[in-house]
Amino acid sequence: MQGGEYILSEEATKQHLIRLNEINSEKGTSPISSYAPKSTVIDTNLMPPGGALWVAHNGQFIVNRFATAKYLDELEKMNASSIAEMRQKTAP
Repeated sequence: MQGGEYILSEEATKQHLIRLNEINSEKGTSPISSYAPKSTVIDTNLMPPGGALWVAHNGQFIVNRFATAKYLDELEKMNASSIAEMRQKTAP
């Protein structure tokens, strides 16, 4: 991740891969300017020297910054519902 992208959990990626590919095809010129309060946002530009690069692993999906700006609410719902479902499956 370089900044402004959204990273989804492995579970959300598995459940919503077709829709995520559709969303990620979004192209644009304006990156996201504000974030939903429930999101965890890491500003890689504040990390010295000159920013940082974050990489997803284990089947996570990174949505480009233009698609993130347009579909943030939908991405949040996908991620949250997938995590909730996973917790229900693993609850004792």
